[in-house]
Amino acid sequence: MIQDFSQQEQPAHRKRAPSMSVDERREAILRAVGPHVVNAQMKLSTRELAQYAGVAEGTLFRVFKDKQDLLQQAFHSELERMIEDDAWEKRLAKVQSSTDVQDRVEACLTVLLELFDDWSAIIITMRQTMLTQQHQHRYNASHHDEQATHATDHTSMAQLYQRLMLRVNQELQHQLQPVADQLSVPVEQAAAFIHMMMTAQSLATLHHQNTGLTTHQLARTIVHGIAR
Repeated sequence: MIQDFSQQEQPAHRKRAPSMSVDERREAILRAVGPHVVNAQMKLSTRELAQYAGVAEGTLFRVFKDKQDLLQQAFHSELERMIEDDAWEKRLAKVQSSTDVQDRVEACLTVLLELFDDWSAIIITMRQTMLTQQHQHRYNASHHDEQATHATDHTSMAQLYQRLMLRVNQELQHQLQPVADQLSVPVEQAAAFIHMMMTAQSLATLHHQNTGLTTHQLARTIVHGIAR
């Protein structure tokens, strides 16, 4: 028996996703791959980047010059996001109520050291970037244009990172201001010293070199020194 399929219901065609402009596509890709680029310290293959972005590899190169361009822009995008994120500032504002200097410093350390741990991949990548900059002069003359481009990229990354660290320093100053009359040095110097100690503690943890200091002990040492 010959069946008549002409009256049978045909499967509905899947609606195509709305098309994106080049700029919209670029932003969508950067949002998708940014965290992965940071966590992998910019060591991702084109295939991995495409998988994280949810697009074909060829699509990447319709909106980015090359893989290095995508990696750099994604890293920049994540740094910008972190600079604009104020969640950690709000958390600091909630825990800072004490008028005791040590309690206040310890509260800052608790929040900011956790933040530095979250930024560990950023810190590692930035240190590698600085080393790369130091070795730029070893490139062959035939790579002069590429050298100039990469040096500019690295400088831009370093500038963004400095902006991020500046925000941390400014927030420390803000949190110390209510107890400024109890400090032996200006608020700016106190904030810079605390920032330096936090960085040292964070780097020690990053390299699995435990200082043996708890956050409470670190705060006490910062406020009272190492003497009895």
